[in-house]
Amino acid sequence: MKQFKKRVLFIILSWVMVGCSPSETLPDDNEVTDQQVVQSTKAADYEMLVPFVPSPVRQIRTIGAREIDSYEIGRQLLENSKEHFSVNNYFISEGQLIDESRYIDLLQFKSEDNPDGIMVKYTEGLDIDGVTLVNPIFMSDIFELNFHQKNKENSIDGVSLAIVLKRYQVLDETTGIMHALSDDALFNIGQTLGLQLSAYVRSLENMSDVPLYIGLYVQSSDIDKLPGNYLPGYFIGDAYSASSSMTFSRSTEGWLLLSDANAQSMIPEIVSQFDLLKRKIILFTGDESVGVVGKVFIDNNSLESIQVDLNVPSKTYLETFGLGQYIAQEIEGLSNFDITVKVKLDVYSKTRAVVIKNPGEKVMLEVFD
Repeated sequence: MKQFKKRVLFIILSWVMVGCSPSETLPDDNEVTDQQVVQSTKAADYEMLVPFVPSPVRQIRTIGAREIDSYEIGRQLLENSKEHFSVNNYFISEGQLIDESRYIDLLQFKSEDNPDGIMVKYTEGLDIDGVTLVNPIFMSDIFELNFHQKNKENSIDGVSLAIVLKRYQVLDETTGIMHALSDDALFNIGQTLGLQLSAYVRSLENMSDVPLYIGLYVQSSDIDKLPGNYLPGYFIGDAYSASSSMTFSRSTEGWLLLSDANAQSMIPEIVSQFDLLKRKIILFTGDESVGVVGKVFIDNNSLESIQVDLNVPSKTYLETFGLGQYIAQEIEGLSNFDITVKVKLDVYSKTRAVVIKNPGEKVMLEVFD
C-alpha cells in the first residue's frame, strides 16, 4: 500500500512539473487567440472577447436599478448598435471608459467642483412641458458598450452609450406632486445631455475620432416598485458620429400591453389571438388565479415581437411540463404573424419554463428544474 501511495505521489508531481515546464510558453496577455473569443451562435450576433470584464460601475448600478429596465436598455442598445458597428467587423465587450469616478462625476450636477457633470441645476425652477419643475434631475444612469475591430482587438474602435432619462419629475416638494414629462420634452432635454456627453467622451485619450453612438432611453418605472408595472422603457432618439459634430434624430418605439385600449385599435387580430390563448391556459390549469400578461414591442409602427408572461401558483414538475407543452402547441395563432413569440412561465415568480417561436423555426420549449 505504501509503495502504491508513493507511485501515485510521483505521478502527480510529474504532472505538476510538466504543467510548469519552461518549454511551454503561455500566450501573451494582449494576444487574442481563438480561445479568447466567444463565438456567436447566430450570424446576426456579435462575438465577444474573453475573459469577460464586467462594467466598472456594475456594483453601483445594482443599488438603484430596476432589472426590467436594466436588461431592456442593454438589449436595445446592443440591437441599435448593429446598424453602426457591423457584427462581421467588430467584437464586443462591456464598457470600460466610464469608470466609477467618471460615472459619479457625470451623473452629478455641473459645478466649479465638478466640471464634468452634464446636468445643470435649476435652483429657481425650470419651465418646460407646460409646468415648472423644482430642481429637476433628468438623468438617472449611463450604459456603455465597447467595440473592437477584428484586426486590432486591443483598442476601442467604437463606443455605444445610453442616457437614461427620468420621466417623472417633482412639481411640489412639499406635497410630492409629480409630473410625467412628454417624450418630446424629454427628447429636447436628452439632446442637450447627449451633446455634452459626446464632448466629454471626445476629450478622453484616443477618443477624439472614434465612432460614437448615443441613444436616449426613457425610464418610467423608477418611482413604481409595484409588480403590476410590467412595461420597461424605450428609446426616443439617437445619434451617431465619427467626428466632433453630432445630430440627434427622433424615433418612435415602445412596449404596449395587449390589455391596453390602444392595442385593440392598432392590432385587433393579435389581441383576439392573445385573449383566446389566455382562456385556453386558464381552462387547462383549472385555476382562475393564473396571471397572464401579454405585451408587444413596436418600432416605428412595425410590430417586432410578442411576449407573454404567465404566473401560476404551485405546480408539480409534470404540471409545469404539461402546461409548457400545451402552450407550445397553442401559440400557433400568435406565431402566424411572422414575428418572434416568447412565453415565460413563472411559478411563484420563479421562471420554470420558456416557450419561444421564431419566424420560420420550430417551437422551442425549455423546462427548468
